[in-house]
Amino acid sequence: MKTNQHVTRYIRSLNNLKIYTLFNKSGQIYFDVIPKNTNKLIAAKVWCKENNININRVLAVGNNINDYELIKGVGYGVAMNNSPYKIKRISKLVIRNKSDNGLQEFIEDTINA
Repeated sequence: MKTNQHVTRYIRSLNNLKIYTLFNKSGQIYFDVIPKNTNKLIAAKVWCKENNININRVLAVGNNINDYELIKGVGYGVAMNNSPYKIKRISKLVIRNKSDNGLQEFIEDTINA
């Protein structure tokens, strides 16, 4: 049996539990298995509430569909250049790819501004 057939069977078994769901691919060979009815934005909101921070003051950087809600829901969403168009479209800024040190460059430029 090919590896992706094993993965498909595993995903189906998780979905049958009705506790976890396959959220989406987070890259070509990765996927996220998360509790149902949650996403990264929900986790960020919980963290913000616990730390008394307004979600509109949060900056988040993402590069794939699993970052959609987070990028859209925070005050300043940033997409990596290799992100799907759907992510770039909702972002306030698109930076260079991770492989081009885009995040490092963005942080350094922001700190030194």
